[in-house]
Amino acid sequence: MIDIVDQIDQWTSSRYPSVNKRLWGYCELMTKTTGTPSSDQPMPVKIINGQADRGTNQVSLDDRYELITWVRLTNGPFRVANEDDEWGIKEGNRKSATLRFVIAHKVELGENLIIELLRDFPDRFTIDGYDFVYIDADIDTDSDHESVYETELGKTAYEKHRFNWNIYALEIEVEFVLCEVESSP
Repeated sequence: MIDIVDQIDQWTSSRYPSVNKRLWGYCELMTKTTGTPSSDQPMPVKIINGQADRGTNQVSLDDRYELITWVRLTNGPFRVANEDDEWGIKEGNRKSATLRFVIAHKVELGENLIIELLRDFPDRFTIDGYDFVYIDADIDTDSDHESVYETELGKTAYEKHRFNWNIYALEIEVEFVLCEVESSP
């Protein structure tokens, strides 16, 4: 999934070249426990080399940036049967996964940022090592800023009326086929 998330980050970076941004990439949602169940807090952390870095790479909203994103795997990957993958004597091995793409941006960037991002989001990526990577055009968008904030960052100092960030979550369905590597005899 890291290759696909890296492509999403590259696209986002090229889409907003003049915006000061922090693209966290592939993350995992952990729970920070302080002793009582009612005080458990979600905490996204960056995945590095297949491991969640629970120390220095905790995702947070940082006022030094105007745009902050991270992506988490929420479902899959699992195999998907598709008759388009039945080429020749061998059937393709199509996988599907759901990615949660969290986008936080300063309100000064405007309310249309998310609409323009969704309009321009690619329907496929070309990635080395993959036969294809398709993105389902029906991207679910959660625009309830407070709900997304609490799901991703917990019940901290969110203040509806003085909060200077818009925060969205996009549920992106991805289908892909990894290239097969032929092993030598």
